[in-house]
Amino acid sequence: MNISLAILAVVSILFSSLTVYLDEDAISWHFGIKFWHRSIKLNQIASAKIITTKWYYGLGIRLTPVGWLYTVSGNQAIELTKVNGERVAIGTNDASGLIAQLNKRHIDFNT
Repeated sequence: MNISLAILAVVSILFSSLTVYLDEDAISWHFGIKFWHRSIKLNQIASAKIITTKWYYGLGIRLTPVGWLYTVSGNQAIELTKVNGERVAIGTNDASGLIAQLNKRHIDFNT
């Protein structure tokens, strides 16, 4: 029982938040205390759009029909399609703001 609670506590800390940030040439994200860090170069993004995820996709890191989904709450995400066709969805509570920031930094892709 104590081991189960310890595992639950560790998982809760690792997946307690999802931080998404943009810099000059990439969009990056990580869970909790910089757990499971990922990034995509902006020049590798062919398109970006806001999507609504299904409740049964769950939370955390999931392989869905959309592609890999990274989320911690809610059902809003941005779907990024890379130039190689791979799709990634990143959960966010400000999808329209994130799309606007992507548009400012990467004018060439279609939204």
